[in-house]
Amino acid sequence: MQKGNYAVDHFIPWSMYPSDKWHNFVFADSSCNSKKSNLLASDEFLHKWYERNEEQDLIIVEQISMLGFLMDKERSHRVAEWAYAQGERK
Repeated sequence: MQKGNYAVDHFIPWSMYPSDKWHNFVFADSSCNSKKSNLLASDEFLHKWYERNEEQDLIIVEQISMLGFLMDKERSHRVAEWAYAQGERK
């Protein structure tokens, strides 16, 4: 990511998973995010997303819940499994 050129993205696109669960958010380069549009990220990023959610789950839950965001790692992962079983990847 270029310095200051980032966006918060729904890892599973809003068009497939219209929910703002914190585990589904990722930081992305703004131009890459625009190109991705409502497609799924490559399998490489899917695996990194799963790892991030597993490794950082306690931090996400403890820190982000204080901000009032909804969290449901298991639901986000189930939706990802469904989406990747049928979706088109970038």
